[in-house]
Amino acid sequence: MNFKKVKPGDMALTFFIDGTGANGQLIDVQQQIEQFQTITVYNGDIHRPNYLKVVWGTLQVKRCVLKSASIAYKLFKPNGVPLRAVISANFTDNSDDQSRVAIAQDQSADLLHIRLVKAGDNLPALCYEIYGNPGYYLAVARANRINNFRKLTPGMKIFFPPVEK
Repeated sequence: MNFKKVKPGDMALTFFIDGTGANGQLIDVQQQIEQFQTITVYNGDIHRPNYLKVVWGTLQVKRCVLKSASIAYKLFKPNGVPLRAVISANFTDNSDDQSRVAIAQDQSADLLHIRLVKAGDNLPALCYEIYGNPGYYLAVARANRINNFRKLTPGMKIFFPPVEK
């Protein structure tokens, strides 16, 4: 089997909204629910649900979309105004391939690498760093049209093509 990529993960969060003032702050429960729905619903401009960044305490930032949500009202005023509600929400990770690759920081030799030459760099050492074998320096020099691989100019970009090992 060949590894392609990690499938998007899911994250479930439960939001408890308390409008009784028991926590020292009076809030409008229905307004909070409407705000949640406004942020998470289908967006006609992008033809999909809005992208979200979920951060909670030390929880890692996730780029995701709302997969599903249910609202359970737990307490009401005598006139029917909700005082407590629980939103159970499921989010699915939604990183595009370019973002996923950047986050993964894959370093294997079968990927294209680009390096900026620093003073003292030499092609065999860079090839060893990337490929684990300094013997690829001639192929890299050809791919970059470098005539003298012994004289690399600091600031120069060198492309290291993928290799089959």
